Amino acid sequence: MQTATAPSAQPSSTNLFRLETERGLSRWQVRKVADYIEGNLERRISISDLTALARLSSRYFASAFKRSFGLPPHAYLIHRRVERAQALMLATDMPLSEVSVAVGLSDQPHLTRLFNRIVGETPAQWRRERRLAA
Repeated sequence: MQTATAPSAQPSSTNLFRLETERGLSRWQVRKVADYIEGNLERRISISDLTALARLSSRYFASAFKRSFGLPPHAYLIHRRVERAQALMLATDMPLSEVSVAVGLSDQPHLTRLFNRIVGETPAQWRRERRLAA
């Protein structure tokens, strides 16, 4: 009959690595990165900007970001831009070309491609349906 050995008081380096890679960003990092993204959606946002804010390497940041936000950084940024575009389309009469630029996209076709991929319809269709319902 073998008895189970008690775990050592100090975790092994393998266990430390596993623990570290399973964590997402800390609360302050999430808040700082999210605030930066929200405040700069109309600009080009690079991973290096975000990693500098979080004070992490780009490799670790990308995996920690995905665990914290549920999406990789670029996909999250695209979703936030589309959501901001939706808010602008509901709240204003801005032409879609201006909405595109206001959310940091290069032009209206870029907005249309991303919007259609994420929402499932074009921005013009989406806006028209919501206006008719109101």
